[in-house]
Order: sequence, then C-alpha cells, then structure tokens
Amino acid sequence: MSLEAIYKSLTKEVEKMQEVESNIQKRLQAYQQLAGQLSENENVDKDLEVLTDDNKIYKLIGPVLVEQSLSDARDTIKKRLKFIQDEMLVCHFKL
Repeated sequence: MSLEAIYKSLTKEVEKMQEVESNIQKRLQAYQQLAGQLSENENVDKDLEVLTDDNKIYKLIGPVLVEQSLSDARDTIKKRLKFIQDEMLVCHFKL
C-alpha cells in the first residue's frame, strides 16, 4: 500500500470516528435534558403530594392560567414522569 492510500484510508476512518462522536454527543445532550426534566417533574410531584383538595392549582396554557383539579394535576405529572422515564430508557439504549 502506498503512503497516499494509507493516508486516505486513515482520513476516512477519522471522519467516521468524528461522526460517531458527534452522534454520541447529541444523544448524551438529549439524555441530560431528559434528566433535568425528570428532576423538575419529580419536584412538582413532591409539591403536589402535600397539597389538599382545598388548594387551588393553576396550569399555564399559553399566556393564560387555567384552574386545574388536584387529581388532574397529579395524573398529568404521573403520565409525564412515565413518558420521560421511557424516553430516557430509549436514549440509554441508543448510547
């Protein structure tokens, strides 16, 4: 093999490696973002646990605050936590 052929081969391998590193970095960022969302939602879940039905809860929809029942808020958070955890598993297996 000539020196030029070896150089071209190594260049291609380096490009492949850089592409793999880039993909790993993107997936890691997505995983970290999901981890942050999970933490935020776990905190909301803890906050909702101490509330009673007498407390008023509002949900931000666009620029408007809309009243929401405590049970609806808890259900929404539980579903969101499940979704985020499932997405984290998908990201984990892709890494």
